[in-house]
Amino acid sequence: MRNLIGVSILNCLKISSNKMKILNLILISFFVFILPCRELHAKRYIAFSLKKAQSIISSLPESEDVKKNFPNLFRLFGINSIEGAVYDKKDQDIIIIGSIDHDTHTPSFNLEDLVIALRSVFVYGREPYVSLEPGKYGKSLDVYIEDGIKKTQMGKELLDIGLSVCRISKDILHTNKSTNLLLISLVPEVRVKKDVLTIRGLDEYLFANSNKTKHVLQKKLKASLFPRLRAISQLVALAQGMEQMDIDINKADLWFWLKRYKIRQILIPKNITLDDKHSEISCAIKALGIILHTKKMVIKKLKKSALRARAKKEDISWSFEAKNSNQDEAGLSEDMEKAIRLFSEAMYLYNTKKSFYEAIDHYTRLIETGPHWDLPYYLRATIYNELKQYKKAIKDYERAIEINPRYPMSYINQGYTYNYMSRYKKAIKALNKAIEISPYHTDAYNNRGIAYCGIGKYKKGIMDFDNVIKIAPDFALAYVNKGKAYFCLGEYKKAIGVLNKAIEKLPDFSEAYCNRGIAYRYLGEYKSAIQDFNKAIQIDPYYAYAYVQRGLTYEDLCQWKRADMDIEKAVQLDPHIFSTYIFGVIRLNPRTAVEYHERGHAFFCIGQWKKAIADFDKAIQLRPGFASAYFYRGLSYDNLKDYKKAISDYTQAIKLIPTDPLMYNNRGTAYYSCHEYENALRDFNEAIKLEPKNAVFYENRVRVYSRLGKNKEACKDAHHACELGRCRFYHTLIKRGICRQKEKIH
Repeated sequence: MRNLIGVSILNCLKISSNKMKILNLILISFFVFILPCRELHAKRYIAFSLKKAQSIISSLPESEDVKKNFPNLFRLFGINSIEGAVYDKKDQDIIIIGSIDHDTHTPSFNLEDLVIALRSVFVYGREPYVSLEPGKYGKSLDVYIEDGIKKTQMGKELLDIGLSVCRISKDILHTNKSTNLLLISLVPEVRVKKDVLTIRGLDEYLFANSNKTKHVLQKKLKASLFPRLRAISQLVALAQGMEQMDIDINKADLWFWLKRYKIRQILIPKNITLDDKHSEISCAIKALGIILHTKKMVIKKLKKSALRARAKKEDISWSFEAKNSNQDEAGLSEDMEKAIRLFSEAMYLYNTKKSFYEAIDHYTRLIETGPHWDLPYYLRATIYNELKQYKKAIKDYERAIEINPRYPMSYINQGYTYNYMSRYKKAIKALNKAIEISPYHTDAYNNRGIAYCGIGKYKKGIMDFDNVIKIAPDFALAYVNKGKAYFCLGEYKKAIGVLNKAIEKLPDFSEAYCNRGIAYRYLGEYKSAIQDFNKAIQIDPYYAYAYVQRGLTYEDLCQWKRADMDIEKAVQLDPHIFSTYIFGVIRLNPRTAVEYHERGHAFFCIGQWKKAIADFDKAIQLRPGFASAYFYRGLSYDNLKDYKKAISDYTQAIKLIPTDPLMYNNRGTAYYSCHEYENALRDFNEAIKLEPKNAVFYENRVRVYSRLGKNKEACKDAHHACELGRCRFYHTLIKRGICRQKEKIH
């Protein structure tokens, strides 16, 4: 273009050679200096200091409202477009750089949104995600909101966008056919180099199982819903980029924003009632950025410009200009756009359609042909995890880490996978690295705590669960895991105390009730145990393990029919439940008395008495005062008809817990099998004394009285058992003429 302009000017001028030389110099100067300057343009930016904002907010009394007292600060001084961030190592200050887009549809950011985005990424390691699924009971949608945005304005706004998408799509279709939708809002490039990051590009991708829905929705949502979604995506991308910058997080004191800064809590319903035509929608919304690490930062001069323009260190915000070339503003390459679309479609296949293998195929194609970034490996590994293809998952996490060693979630999920493979030491190594990079990740501490428990270091595990609770007090799973650790240490009352807190934080947490029920069972508080198992099953009717535990508790109480019904239900729900119980829950590597006891108990339930005895032996060796291990080993010997050894174990269990009627009853049956009727009678007497309303104990005593020829006493006990609901013995004795029927008992 420059040459064409020059030639046309020269051809139009009829001048002398000397004048021609002068004109050439002028034209050269014009093309060398003037035209390039047109390709450089100054853009006005706004810098915002997190450190100075923290200083001002910290000086406020707790009762004061930041929004009311410092409205400009709360609105980030009008920033509505994030350009990037820089880290001032000298002052240990993170400076956010933005600009003001004067488009009326573009909303401004606020401090609360920024804090929520930071917590979602730094604490929970998750991008904001909301899904709406058709409810089980008619005209409702079940709401799922990711941990980082629960009870927040951002979560509510994403939910409102999701509901709008649901309504608009069904109104367009005018049909009752089910619809699957995924709306992805992303920043295609967040470039990170050491202590600088820049954000480039914003786009939304809408996927649906109806092309008509997709095209019409794209138009309708562009003006109404996309602007707010874009704002959220920018903040999320900023947080994701900051996490991977070369920042000393402790010195930068991000703890203030991740923990201390108070945000409003908003109640969000778990399900929403809609009319029939909207209840068939399955809709999900996700906001994220694609992080690319680069050796050459296109606008690395942005940091120098920002820091030079700051007049005083006390400035919380200031404006400045920096010159960028047109190339900086250029769009993505065609290859990159195709890659991002393929990436977004893979997310739709996985998140909404649950087409795992198709999603894997998309990520594989992206890896083979797309840009050099870690996210496709990371997400493909996540799917491999769900499919229990752990070796493939580990391989992908390793490749993701090789490309981007600053992304903590790759290490966290790698540790999670190693935990499932029972390779706890490798899990700890990966999770140590995650915590080194980002010391506030709840998942990192939680998974490391599980790994420590896996190698028997329960106290270290408890310390990690405490770290989770310190960072995120509402993280209910950490309380459950801490309760399990106390349980494995044999500290059942402490376990119950911690599990109480889990239930307080999340009242519908079925796993918390189930684990508290197990602790009550080990303390012999069977009524409380059954109440907890009932609650767990009420919350989740498909919770096979809760049925197993309730069935075992009914066995402890000699309520055999109920026990059988629960065990049958558990096996119906999960045919491999006891294999899972033995080889999944216990992980093949028991190290503590409780773990050996649990595995022994599982072997006992499937009739492998000798294996059960071997595990109970080990449990007793590790903890000589383990009454339950003696009791169940006695039961195992009983089933093998080794009654002498059974009596010995029951006797030891009674010494440890002299108030458990079941132990006396079982020792009594063992004495009976050995024809030691007087000893059996003493034990049944004691069992009835401790639990006078248990019909089974009376029936057992009937058998002893019959052997001793005490028919009067036998008839009295048989009649009493019948009054308690078990009449078989009583009717048999009447038929034999031993007893007279006193009265008709139904």
